[in-house]
Amino acid sequence: MKIPLCAKTPASRPSGRRERGSAVIVVLALLAIVFIYIGYNVRTLHYLARELKLVERQQTRRLQAGGQKAEAGGQRPEPGGRPGVEAPKP
Repeated sequence: MKIPLCAKTPASRPSGRRERGSAVIVVLALLAIVFIYIGYNVRTLHYLARELKLVERQQTRRLQAGGQKAEAGGQRPEPGGRPGVEAPKP
């Protein structure tokens, strides 16, 4: 019985299909890592935006309260200066 040289047995067949399957798994794992990273960045940006709004509100209230104190005391704040702080006299 002669065996042809190009006979395809499971041991001699290249594992191209198996390699493609593992490549798909690797790509999916990398995509999952990227999506997790993007999700954390979006969450961080959300928290930073909330904190920025809070700081802005606090500064607005502080500046309004400082302006009211300066008007009550007869002092007018200098443009660009801090409220309630007198400018040095020349």
